[in-house]
Amino acid sequence: QSTWGHEFQMKRGWESYRLLLTLVLGVVMGANIAFMMIQNETPHCSADHVASVGGGGSGPTGERQLQSSAKRLGVPFGPGVTRKMVDRDEHGCRYGDDTVTFKGERGEPLYHQFCRGNVVPAAEDVERLKDLGAILEKVAIDREILVAVSDYNLILQGMLTTFIECVQRAQVKNFLIVALDDKLAEHLTKINVPFYRRDAVASDKQKNLGANHRISGLKFQVLKDFLLLGYHVLLSDVDIVTLNNPFERLYRDADVESLSDGFNDHTVNGYDDVFDDPNMGWSRYAHTFRIFVYNSGLFYIRSTYTSIELVDRVVGWLEAESAWDQAVFNLVIWKPSHGEYVGLNPTTRVMDPFVFMNSKTFFTIVRHDPNLLAEAARKMSMIHVNYHPDKYPRMLALVDYYVHGKKDAISLDKFPNGSETPERLRQIQEEEERKRRGGRRLLETAANVTADEEHEWVPDRHANPATPFYN
Repeated sequence: QSTWGHEFQMKRGWESYRLLLTLVLGVVMGANIAFMMIQNETPHCSADHVASVGGGGSGPTGERQLQSSAKRLGVPFGPGVTRKMVDRDEHGCRYGDDTVTFKGERGEPLYHQFCRGNVVPAAEDVERLKDLGAILEKVAIDREILVAVSDYNLILQGMLTTFIECVQRAQVKNFLIVALDDKLAEHLTKINVPFYRRDAVASDKQKNLGANHRISGLKFQVLKDFLLLGYHVLLSDVDIVTLNNPFERLYRDADVESLSDGFNDHTVNGYDDVFDDPNMGWSRYAHTFRIFVYNSGLFYIRSTYTSIELVDRVVGWLEAESAWDQAVFNLVIWKPSHGEYVGLNPTTRVMDPFVFMNSKTFFTIVRHDPNLLAEAARKMSMIHVNYHPDKYPRMLALVDYYVHGKKDAISLDKFPNGSETPERLRQIQEEEERKRRGGRRLLETAANVTADEEHEWVPDRHANPATPFYN
Protein backbone atom coordinates (compact mmCIF):
# COMPACT_ATOMS: atom_id res chain seq x y z
CA GLN A 1 0.00 0.00 0.00
CA SER A 2 2.87 2.35 0.76
CA THR A 3 4.36 1.53 -2.67
CA TRP A 4 1.03 2.31 -4.36
CA GLY A 5 0.80 5.61 -2.43
CA HIS A 6 4.32 6.55 -3.46
CA GLU A 7 3.56 5.88 -7.14
CA PHE A 8 0.33 7.90 -6.85
CA GLN A 9 2.18 10.87 -5.42
CA MET A 10 4.85 10.68 -8.17
CA LYS A 11 2.16 10.50 -10.86
CA ARG A 12 0.26 13.43 -9.35
CA GLY A 13 3.46 15.49 -9.16
CA TRP A 14 4.30 14.76 -12.82
CA GLU A 15 0.79 15.83 -13.90
CA SER A 16 1.13 19.08 -11.94
CA TYR A 17 4.53 19.69 -13.58
CA ARG A 18 3.04 19.10 -17.06
CA LEU A 19 0.16 21.46 -16.29
CA LEU A 20 2.54 24.15 -15.12
CA LEU A 21 4.77 23.68 -18.19
CA THR A 22 1.74 23.92 -20.51
CA LEU A 23 0.60 27.07 -18.76
CA VAL A 24 4.03 28.70 -19.09
CA LEU A 25 4.30 27.76 -22.78
CA GLY A 26 0.81 29.16 -23.41
CA VAL A 27 1.67 32.47 -21.77
CA VAL A 28 4.92 32.76 -23.76
CA MET A 29 3.24 31.92 -27.08
CA GLY A 30 0.36 34.31 -26.37
CA ALA A 31 2.76 37.12 -25.56
CA ASN A 32 4.66 36.51 -28.80
CA ILE A 33 1.47 36.50 -30.88
CA ALA A 34 0.24 39.69 -29.19
CA PHE A 35 3.59 41.40 -29.78
CA MET A 36 3.53 40.46 -33.48
CA MET A 37 -0.04 41.76 -33.87
CA ILE A 38 0.84 45.04 -32.19
CA GLN A 39 3.89 45.43 -34.43
CA ASN A 40 1.80 44.86 -37.57
CA GLU A 41 -0.96 47.25 -36.50
CA THR A 42 1.16 50.09 -35.12
CA PRO A 43 0.24 53.19 -37.17
CA HIS A 44 3.05 55.20 -38.72
CA CYS A 45 3.40 58.91 -38.14
CA SER A 46 1.22 60.59 -40.78
CA ALA A 47 0.69 64.19 -41.80
CA ASP A 48 -2.96 64.20 -40.83
CA HIS A 49 -2.13 63.66 -37.16
CA VAL A 50 -1.99 67.25 -36.12
CA ALA A 51 0.70 66.97 -33.45
CA SER A 52 2.61 64.03 -34.89
CA VAL A 53 6.34 63.85 -35.35
CA GLY A 54 7.74 60.82 -37.20
CA GLY A 55 9.67 58.34 -35.12
CA GLY A 56 10.88 54.80 -35.01
CA GLY A 57 13.93 52.81 -34.09
CA SER A 58 16.76 51.49 -36.16
CA GLY A 59 15.84 49.61 -39.32
CA PRO A 60 15.72 45.79 -39.23
CA THR A 61 17.71 43.59 -41.57
CA GLY A 62 16.67 40.68 -43.74
CA GLU A 63 14.10 40.51 -46.54
CA ARG A 64 11.10 39.54 -44.41
CA GLN A 65 11.96 42.04 -41.68
CA LEU A 66 12.47 44.78 -44.30
CA GLN A 67 8.98 44.16 -45.70
CA SER A 68 7.54 44.21 -42.17
CA SER A 69 9.29 47.51 -41.43
CA ALA A 70 8.08 49.01 -44.69
CA LYS A 71 4.50 48.07 -43.87
CA ARG A 72 4.67 49.67 -40.43
CA LEU A 73 6.19 52.88 -41.81
CA GLY A 74 3.62 53.21 -44.56
CA VAL A 75 6.24 52.68 -47.30
CA PRO A 76 5.13 50.82 -50.44
CA PHE A 77 7.38 47.78 -50.79
CA GLY A 78 8.48 47.67 -54.42
CA PRO A 79 11.51 47.49 -56.70
CA GLY A 80 14.30 49.75 -55.57
CA VAL A 81 12.18 51.65 -53.04
CA THR A 82 12.40 50.27 -49.52
CA ARG A 83 16.06 49.30 -49.91
CA LYS A 84 16.84 53.02 -50.19
CA MET A 85 15.30 53.76 -46.81
CA VAL A 86 17.74 54.98 -44.21
CA ASP A 87 17.51 54.22 -40.52
CA ARG A 88 15.90 56.91 -38.40
CA ASP A 89 17.58 57.99 -35.21
CA GLU A 90 15.77 58.23 -31.90
CA HIS A 91 14.89 61.90 -32.52
CA GLY A 92 12.56 61.05 -35.41
CA CYS A 93 12.27 62.46 -38.93
CA ARG A 94 14.55 65.02 -40.45
CA TYR A 95 14.20 66.78 -43.80
CA GLY A 96 15.88 64.59 -46.39
CA ASP A 97 15.51 61.28 -44.50
CA ASP A 98 13.92 58.20 -46.06
CA THR A 99 13.98 59.43 -49.66
CA VAL A 100 14.02 57.97 -53.14
CA THR A 101 14.90 59.98 -56.24
CA PHE A 102 13.52 59.75 -59.78
CA LYS A 103 12.86 61.85 -62.89
CA GLY A 104 9.63 63.72 -63.55
CA GLU A 105 7.79 63.72 -66.88
CA ARG A 106 9.69 66.82 -67.99
CA GLY A 107 13.01 65.37 -66.91
CA GLU A 108 13.14 67.41 -63.71
CA PRO A 109 14.81 65.70 -60.72
CA LEU A 110 12.28 64.67 -58.07
CA TYR A 111 12.35 62.89 -54.74
CA HIS A 112 9.83 61.28 -52.43
CA GLN A 113 10.29 61.42 -48.68
CA PHE A 114 8.62 58.64 -46.72
CA CYS A 115 9.34 60.47 -43.49
CA ARG A 116 5.97 61.88 -42.41
CA GLY A 117 4.69 64.22 -39.73
CA ASN A 118 5.41 67.75 -38.59
CA VAL A 119 8.74 69.35 -39.46
CA VAL A 120 11.45 69.43 -36.81
CA PRO A 121 13.55 72.46 -37.84
CA ALA A 122 17.15 71.55 -38.58
CA ALA A 123 19.91 73.60 -36.97
CA GLU A 124 21.37 74.57 -40.35
CA ASP A 125 17.98 75.88 -41.57
CA VAL A 126 17.43 77.85 -38.36
CA GLU A 127 20.84 79.48 -38.81
CA ARG A 128 20.40 80.16 -42.55
CA LEU A 129 16.91 81.65 -42.06
CA LYS A 130 17.59 83.43 -38.76
CA ASP A 131 16.32 86.80 -40.07
CA LEU A 132 12.96 85.29 -41.01
CA GLY A 133 12.91 83.33 -37.76
CA ALA A 134 13.35 86.51 -35.72
CA ILE A 135 10.39 88.13 -37.52
CA LEU A 136 8.16 85.09 -37.09
CA GLU A 137 8.91 84.86 -33.36
CA LYS A 138 7.44 88.36 -32.99
CA VAL A 139 4.53 88.15 -35.44
CA ALA A 140 3.29 84.53 -35.57
CA ILE A 141 0.66 83.24 -33.16
CA ASP A 142 0.73 79.52 -32.27
CA ARG A 143 3.25 79.06 -35.09
CA GLU A 144 0.70 80.26 -37.66
CA ILE A 145 1.09 83.19 -40.05
CA LEU A 146 -0.92 84.82 -42.86
CA VAL A 147 1.47 85.53 -45.74
CA ALA A 148 1.08 87.49 -48.99
CA VAL A 149 3.81 87.83 -51.63
CA SER A 150 3.98 91.12 -53.55
CA ASP A 151 6.09 93.71 -55.32
CA TYR A 152 5.74 97.50 -55.36
CA ASN A 153 3.58 97.49 -58.50
CA LEU A 154 0.59 96.24 -56.51
CA ILE A 155 0.93 99.26 -54.19
CA LEU A 156 0.77 101.55 -57.21
CA GLN A 157 -2.38 99.77 -58.35
CA GLY A 158 -3.92 100.18 -54.88
CA MET A 159 -4.70 96.49 -54.48
CA LEU A 160 -2.10 95.70 -51.82
CA THR A 161 -3.13 98.72 -49.75
CA THR A 162 -6.76 97.56 -49.73
CA PHE A 163 -5.66 94.02 -48.87
CA ILE A 164 -3.65 95.23 -45.86
CA GLU A 165 -6.45 97.51 -44.64
CA CYS A 166 -8.94 94.63 -44.77
CA VAL A 167 -6.63 92.27 -42.87
CA GLN A 168 -6.04 94.87 -40.16
CA ARG A 169 -9.75 95.70 -39.92
CA ALA A 170 -10.46 91.99 -39.35
CA GLN A 171 -8.09 92.06 -36.35
CA VAL A 172 -5.62 89.61 -37.89
CA LYS A 173 -2.43 90.26 -35.92
CA ASN A 174 -0.29 87.43 -37.29
CA PHE A 175 0.32 88.50 -40.87
CA LEU A 176 3.24 89.72 -42.92
CA ILE A 177 4.05 90.68 -46.49
CA VAL A 178 6.92 89.09 -48.40
CA ALA A 179 8.45 92.06 -50.22
CA LEU A 180 10.09 91.17 -53.53
CA ASP A 181 11.80 94.55 -53.99
CA ASP A 182 13.35 97.32 -51.88
CA LYS A 183 10.73 99.94 -52.78
CA LEU A 184 7.96 97.85 -51.26
CA ALA A 185 10.08 97.12 -48.18
CA GLU A 186 10.63 100.87 -47.67
CA HIS A 187 6.91 101.57 -48.06
CA LEU A 188 5.92 98.85 -45.57
CA THR A 189 8.45 100.20 -43.08
CA LYS A 190 6.83 103.65 -43.27
CA ILE A 191 3.32 102.31 -42.63
CA ASN A 192 4.55 99.90 -39.89
CA VAL A 193 3.44 96.66 -41.57
CA PRO A 194 5.49 93.49 -40.85
CA PHE A 195 7.41 92.24 -43.86
CA TYR A 196 10.15 89.86 -44.91
CA ARG A 197 12.44 91.06 -47.68
CA ARG A 198 13.32 88.25 -50.03
CA ASP A 199 14.60 88.04 -53.56
CA ALA A 200 12.86 85.52 -55.79
CA VAL A 201 13.71 85.15 -59.46
CA ALA A 202 11.31 83.66 -61.97
CA SER A 203 12.72 80.80 -64.02
CA ASP A 204 13.35 81.26 -67.75
CA LYS A 205 10.18 79.26 -68.42
CA GLN A 206 8.08 81.69 -66.35
CA LYS A 207 9.49 85.05 -67.46
CA ASN A 208 7.10 85.47 -70.38
CA LEU A 209 3.99 84.92 -68.29
CA GLY A 210 1.90 87.87 -67.12
CA ALA A 211 2.94 89.69 -63.95
CA ASN A 212 0.17 88.11 -61.84
CA HIS A 213 1.04 84.54 -62.82
CA ARG A 214 4.76 85.20 -62.50
CA ILE A 215 4.45 86.48 -58.93
CA SER A 216 2.01 83.69 -58.13
CA GLY A 217 4.64 81.16 -59.15
CA LEU A 218 7.33 82.85 -57.05
CA LYS A 219 5.37 82.37 -53.84
CA PHE A 220 6.15 78.65 -53.85
CA GLN A 221 9.87 79.44 -53.70
CA VAL A 222 9.25 81.66 -50.66
CA LEU A 223 6.86 79.30 -48.92
CA LYS A 224 9.48 76.65 -48.24
CA ASP A 225 11.42 78.99 -45.91
CA PHE A 226 8.46 79.20 -43.53
CA LEU A 227 7.79 75.47 -43.59
CA LEU A 228 11.41 74.56 -42.86
CA LEU A 229 11.22 76.67 -39.70
CA GLY A 230 8.12 74.80 -38.56
CA TYR A 231 5.50 77.49 -39.22
CA HIS A 232 2.06 76.80 -40.70
CA VAL A 233 1.12 79.30 -43.41
CA LEU A 234 -2.18 80.70 -44.68
CA LEU A 235 -0.94 81.82 -48.08
CA SER A 236 -3.03 84.56 -49.70
CA ASP A 237 -3.02 86.47 -52.96
CA VAL A 238 -3.65 90.21 -52.58
CA ASP A 239 -6.85 90.28 -54.67
CA ILE A 240 -8.69 89.11 -51.54
CA VAL A 241 -11.04 90.95 -49.22
CA THR A 242 -10.81 89.80 -45.58
CA LEU A 243 -13.91 90.44 -43.48
CA ASN A 244 -13.34 88.20 -40.44
CA ASN A 245 -10.32 86.50 -38.91
CA PRO A 246 -9.77 83.39 -41.08
CA PHE A 247 -7.76 81.53 -38.43
CA GLU A 248 -10.95 81.09 -36.44
CA ARG A 249 -12.49 79.02 -39.26
CA LEU A 250 -9.70 76.59 -40.16
CA TYR A 251 -9.82 72.86 -39.39
CA ARG A 252 -6.05 72.17 -39.44
CA ASP A 253 -6.46 68.42 -40.03
CA ALA A 254 -4.67 68.09 -43.39
CA ASP A 255 -1.43 68.98 -45.12
CA VAL A 256 -3.30 71.41 -47.40
CA GLU A 257 -6.62 73.15 -46.69
CA SER A 258 -7.59 75.12 -49.77
CA LEU A 259 -10.14 77.40 -51.35
CA SER A 260 -12.02 75.71 -54.19
CA ASP A 261 -12.76 77.11 -57.64
CA GLY A 262 -16.11 75.31 -57.43
CA PHE A 263 -19.40 77.12 -56.94
CA ASN A 264 -21.80 74.48 -55.54
CA ASP A 265 -21.64 71.22 -53.54
CA HIS A 266 -20.88 69.07 -56.59
CA THR A 267 -18.07 71.18 -58.02
CA VAL A 268 -16.53 71.92 -54.61
CA ASN A 269 -16.67 68.42 -53.10
CA GLY A 270 -16.51 66.28 -56.25
CA TYR A 271 -19.06 64.20 -58.15
CA ASP A 272 -19.52 61.17 -60.39
CA ASP A 273 -19.08 62.36 -64.00
CA VAL A 274 -20.12 59.88 -66.71
CA PHE A 275 -18.15 59.76 -69.96
CA ASP A 276 -20.18 58.56 -72.93
CA ASP A 277 -18.59 56.68 -75.84
CA PRO A 278 -21.46 55.37 -78.08
CA ASN A 279 -19.02 53.25 -80.10
CA MET A 280 -18.60 50.94 -77.08
CA GLY A 281 -22.26 49.86 -77.15
CA TRP A 282 -23.19 48.10 -73.89
CA SER A 283 -20.23 49.64 -72.02
CA ARG A 284 -20.56 53.12 -73.51
CA TYR A 285 -20.82 54.81 -70.10
CA ALA A 286 -17.58 55.11 -68.11
CA HIS A 287 -17.76 56.65 -64.65
CA THR A 288 -15.15 59.21 -63.67
CA PHE A 289 -14.60 61.40 -60.65
CA ARG A 290 -14.52 65.14 -61.22
CA ILE A 291 -13.77 68.01 -58.87
CA PHE A 292 -12.99 71.67 -59.44
CA VAL A 293 -9.40 72.56 -58.66
CA TYR A 294 -7.94 73.85 -55.42
CA ASN A 295 -7.12 77.54 -55.72
CA SER A 296 -3.42 78.30 -55.32
CA GLY A 297 -4.27 81.89 -54.37
CA LEU A 298 -5.66 80.98 -50.94
CA PHE A 299 -4.68 77.89 -48.99
CA TYR A 300 -3.50 76.88 -45.53
CA ILE A 301 -0.47 74.60 -45.58
CA ARG A 302 0.86 72.89 -42.49
CA SER A 303 4.56 72.50 -41.82
CA THR A 304 4.88 68.81 -42.63
CA TYR A 305 7.51 66.95 -44.61
CA THR A 306 4.86 66.16 -47.23
CA SER A 307 4.10 69.89 -47.58
CA ILE A 308 7.77 70.69 -48.18
CA GLU A 309 7.92 68.04 -50.86
CA LEU A 310 4.76 69.48 -52.45
CA VAL A 311 6.39 72.91 -52.65
CA ASP A 312 9.61 71.42 -54.04
CA ARG A 313 7.73 69.56 -56.76
CA VAL A 314 5.76 72.64 -57.82
CA VAL A 315 8.93 74.74 -58.01
CA GLY A 316 10.75 72.04 -59.97
CA TRP A 317 7.89 71.75 -62.45
CA LEU A 318 7.68 75.53 -62.96
CA GLU A 319 11.42 75.66 -63.61
CA ALA A 320 11.11 72.96 -66.27
CA GLU A 321 7.97 74.12 -68.08
CA SER A 322 6.05 77.31 -68.85
CA ALA A 323 2.94 76.40 -66.88
CA TRP A 324 0.31 77.99 -64.66
CA ASP A 325 1.20 77.47 -61.02
CA GLN A 326 -2.39 76.60 -60.04
CA ALA A 327 -2.59 73.79 -62.60
CA VAL A 328 0.77 72.45 -61.45
CA PHE A 329 -0.25 72.74 -57.78
CA ASN A 330 -3.28 70.51 -58.40
CA LEU A 331 -1.48 68.00 -60.61
CA VAL A 332 1.19 67.48 -57.97
CA ILE A 333 -1.51 66.93 -55.33
CA TRP A 334 -3.65 64.50 -57.34
CA LYS A 335 -1.22 62.69 -59.66
CA PRO A 336 -1.02 59.00 -58.65
CA SER A 337 2.02 56.78 -58.57
CA HIS A 338 2.77 55.17 -61.94
CA GLY A 339 5.87 53.57 -63.37
CA GLU A 340 8.91 55.18 -61.77
CA TYR A 341 6.85 58.17 -60.59
CA VAL A 342 5.99 58.10 -56.89
CA GLY A 343 2.81 60.02 -56.12
CA LEU A 344 2.87 62.54 -53.29
CA ASN A 345 -0.57 61.70 -51.82
CA PRO A 346 -0.87 64.63 -49.37
CA THR A 347 -3.89 64.88 -47.12
CA THR A 348 -6.24 67.65 -48.26
CA ARG A 349 -9.36 69.49 -47.13
CA VAL A 350 -11.53 71.86 -49.14
CA MET A 351 -12.46 75.08 -47.34
CA ASP A 352 -16.11 75.89 -46.66
CA PRO A 353 -17.13 77.73 -49.88
CA PHE A 354 -19.38 80.13 -47.98
CA VAL A 355 -16.66 81.05 -45.49
CA PHE A 356 -13.77 81.19 -47.94
CA MET A 357 -15.50 82.26 -51.15
CA ASN A 358 -14.45 82.73 -54.76
CA SER A 359 -15.86 85.59 -56.82
CA LYS A 360 -17.92 83.37 -59.12
CA THR A 361 -19.86 82.03 -56.14
CA PHE A 362 -20.45 85.55 -54.87
CA PHE A 363 -21.30 87.46 -58.03
CA THR A 364 -23.32 84.76 -59.81
CA ILE A 365 -25.16 83.19 -56.86
CA VAL A 366 -24.87 84.91 -53.48
CA ARG A 367 -25.58 88.51 -54.48
CA HIS A 368 -28.83 87.47 -56.22
CA ASP A 369 -30.21 85.89 -53.02
CA PRO A 370 -30.96 88.19 -50.03
CA ASN A 371 -30.79 85.25 -47.60
CA LEU A 372 -27.36 84.19 -48.85
CA LEU A 373 -26.15 87.79 -48.71
CA ALA A 374 -27.20 88.03 -45.08
CA GLU A 375 -25.59 84.68 -44.25
CA ALA A 376 -22.36 85.75 -45.96
CA ALA A 377 -22.32 88.91 -43.85
CA ARG A 378 -22.36 86.74 -40.72
CA LYS A 379 -19.93 83.98 -41.61
CA MET A 380 -17.72 84.90 -44.58
CA SER A 381 -14.03 85.32 -43.72
CA MET A 382 -12.36 85.93 -47.08
CA ILE A 383 -13.48 86.40 -50.67
CA HIS A 384 -11.04 85.93 -53.54
CA VAL A 385 -11.73 87.95 -56.69
CA ASN A 386 -10.21 85.25 -58.87
CA TYR A 387 -12.85 84.78 -61.58
CA HIS A 388 -12.93 88.39 -62.80
CA PRO A 389 -10.31 90.53 -64.57
CA ASP A 390 -11.66 93.79 -63.06
CA LYS A 391 -10.29 92.69 -59.69
CA TYR A 392 -9.69 95.98 -57.92
CA PRO A 393 -13.06 97.64 -58.68
CA ARG A 394 -14.83 94.53 -57.40
CA MET A 395 -12.67 94.47 -54.26
CA LEU A 396 -13.63 98.09 -53.55
CA ALA A 397 -17.29 97.27 -54.21
CA LEU A 398 -17.19 94.42 -51.68
CA VAL A 399 -15.62 96.71 -49.08
CA ASP A 400 -18.26 99.38 -49.79
CA TYR A 401 -21.07 96.83 -49.39
CA TYR A 402 -19.92 94.94 -46.30
CA VAL A 403 -17.89 97.60 -44.47
CA HIS A 404 -19.46 100.92 -45.48
CA GLY A 405 -23.02 99.68 -45.97
CA LYS A 406 -23.49 100.87 -49.56
CA LYS A 407 -26.18 98.45 -50.72
CA ASP A 408 -25.96 99.36 -54.41
CA ALA A 409 -22.18 98.81 -54.55
CA ILE A 410 -22.47 95.27 -55.91
CA SER A 411 -25.44 95.82 -58.22
CA LEU A 412 -25.77 93.93 -61.49
CA ASP A 413 -25.79 97.24 -63.33
CA LYS A 414 -22.24 97.93 -62.17
CA PHE A 415 -20.83 94.42 -62.36
CA PRO A 416 -22.06 91.65 -64.68
CA ASN A 417 -21.99 88.06 -63.50
CA GLY A 418 -18.91 87.35 -65.56
CA SER A 419 -16.47 89.53 -67.45
CA GLU A 420 -18.73 90.35 -70.42
CA THR A 421 -21.06 93.33 -70.89
CA PRO A 422 -24.82 92.61 -71.00
CA GLU A 423 -24.86 93.25 -74.76
CA ARG A 424 -22.06 90.79 -75.39
CA LEU A 425 -23.70 88.25 -73.09
CA ARG A 426 -26.90 88.38 -75.15
CA GLN A 427 -24.86 87.72 -78.29
CA ILE A 428 -23.12 84.77 -76.64
CA GLN A 429 -26.41 83.33 -75.41
CA GLU A 430 -27.92 83.63 -78.89
CA GLU A 431 -24.91 81.88 -80.36
CA GLU A 432 -25.13 79.07 -77.82
CA GLU A 433 -28.89 78.74 -78.39
CA ARG A 434 -28.36 78.65 -82.15
CA LYS A 435 -25.86 75.83 -81.76
CA ARG A 436 -28.17 73.92 -79.45
CA ARG A 437 -31.26 74.34 -81.62
CA GLY A 438 -29.26 73.77 -84.80
CA GLY A 439 -28.56 70.17 -83.91
CA ARG A 440 -32.22 69.56 -83.17
CA ARG A 441 -33.17 71.31 -86.40
CA LEU A 442 -31.26 68.78 -88.50
CA LEU A 443 -33.55 66.02 -87.26
CA GLU A 444 -36.67 68.08 -87.92
CA THR A 445 -35.51 68.98 -91.43
CA ALA A 446 -35.19 65.33 -92.37
CA ALA A 447 -38.82 64.75 -91.36
CA ASN A 448 -41.16 67.55 -92.32
CA VAL A 449 -39.44 70.95 -92.50
CA THR A 450 -38.90 72.51 -95.92
CA ALA A 451 -35.67 74.16 -96.94
CA ASP A 452 -37.36 77.58 -97.05
CA GLU A 453 -38.68 77.18 -93.52
CA GLU A 454 -35.24 76.12 -92.36
CA HIS A 455 -33.62 79.29 -93.66
CA GLU A 456 -36.35 81.42 -92.09
CA TRP A 457 -35.74 80.01 -88.58
CA VAL A 458 -34.31 82.34 -85.93
CA PRO A 459 -33.81 81.55 -82.25
CA ASP A 460 -36.66 82.52 -79.94
CA ARG A 461 -34.89 84.33 -77.13
CA HIS A 462 -38.12 84.52 -75.10
CA ALA A 463 -39.10 80.86 -75.32
CA ASN A 464 -36.85 79.86 -72.43
CA PRO A 465 -35.95 82.50 -69.79
CA ALA A 466 -32.23 83.13 -69.80
CA THR A 467 -30.21 81.79 -66.91
CA PRO A 468 -27.03 83.49 -65.74
CA PHE A 469 -24.23 82.72 -68.17
CA TYR A 470 -21.05 81.80 -66.33
CA ASN A 471 -17.91 82.48 -68.36
